[in-house]
Amino acid sequence: DQQRRAMPPSEGPCRRSKRRRLGEKKKKLRIGFICGKEDGDLVLAPSIPAKHWVSSAFLEEPPPHRPLKERVHTDVAIWWHVRQHYGSVVEADLISAPGEVTAERLARNDVNLLLGWDAVSAHLEEHWNSEFASGHAAAMRDLLRAPASRVWPPPDLQELCNNKGAYLSRAADRGVAVAPTEVYRAGDSSTSFADFALAVARRRGWAKFVAKPSPSSWSRGVEAFSLDDADLDSALAAYVDDAAGAAHIILQRHLSGLEDHPETRCFFFGHDFMYAVANSRHHPTTGALLDVTDHPESASTAADERRALPTAYWHPHKTFAEHALRAILPTLTAFDGTPLAGFPWLVRLDLGTHPAPDLLNAQPDDRLRADRDAALFLNEIEIVPTLYLDAKFDHDHDFIAEYAAKFVKSAALAAAFDCPELDAFEPLHPP
Repeated sequence: DQQRRAMPPSEGPCRRSKRRRLGEKKKKLRIGFICGKEDGDLVLAPSIPAKHWVSSAFLEEPPPHRPLKERVHTDVAIWWHVRQHYGSVVEADLISAPGEVTAERLARNDVNLLLGWDAVSAHLEEHWNSEFASGHAAAMRDLLRAPASRVWPPPDLQELCNNKGAYLSRAADRGVAVAPTEVYRAGDSSTSFADFALAVARRRGWAKFVAKPSPSSWSRGVEAFSLDDADLDSALAAYVDDAAGAAHIILQRHLSGLEDHPETRCFFFGHDFMYAVANSRHHPTTGALLDVTDHPESASTAADERRALPTAYWHPHKTFAEHALRAILPTLTAFDGTPLAGFPWLVRLDLGTHPAPDLLNAQPDDRLRADRDAALFLNEIEIVPTLYLDAKFDHDHDFIAEYAAKFVKSAALAAAFDCPELDAFEPLHPP
């Protein structure tokens, strides 16, 4: 203690914006981890108490269900890792959503991380689950954006990435390829959705098109339509009734590339590429595509060659995604108004592949038939994504530990909490 008190203030272990006074008790950074994943992406959390173990129902086992020893969703695993390894500098508060997400609980912490539940989750709870009352989604959305809640990432990023129409429009305006898209906003239009959809499809030559409510997740409410459908008018009218509560409806040209080619999902923390996964299986020796699957089955960091995602299916996507990140996403600002370099948050970009002319919405003609090269396009951006760290991917790296380190540092930046001790937890990222 005598030695620590003799340290210059610049060498003290932790301080919050201002330097810690000599002899002052070290303050820990109090981080709330807002958790609520139910995606079945399960990992081991050694020694975590049994009350956190998930049920075998997530493995789609028949009843009776049983607790899976030390198996938890990734958001809880990250919280547990921080609690176990960062106790000298961090107080880790597990906030189980939605019940524990209250103004009072959030106010206890220096920063609250949206790790496994957000405003999109609340929207789905209200509109897809009868247990939640009307107004639940709006109340939670406002709470998560309120300055007093100290939620990270900040409201401007939440608002942009929870609004698919907004970020696709920004992407297209800034030269990032996307599926041909138009957005129907019921509150701003005197035209019915059916009339809007028919007019768009006929004007732009979309023989087949897809409607998607926003916000949404896990393909809820995604439906394809064809101009040849005899009952198209009634089908579109019924769709609007089913999509009640959507802030807007995305209308896109149907792209068969999503059925013929894998969708590659690239993970970044800030501008650091972490890994990629794809809904595909490949030959373990040649890397040839064997199957396009319903869910991700391969990873760029898989140690098992049977799960390996060949470079051709992720490296060009990484390059595309890096450009998209810089073109679309805003500069993040700490709670004290300081702009932050490096975009300190987790982002997943989902990229599809399709013949380039269709992405430009060009009509087929002789000039284009000779050049149908496939091109990448941005399909989705998520800031509270499924991480795909389940054991089946056989990642060659401990990404729970790495995410824990990055989330703690992100929290410290958001709260202007200066703590050189955190440098000791810098993970070694795979090459």
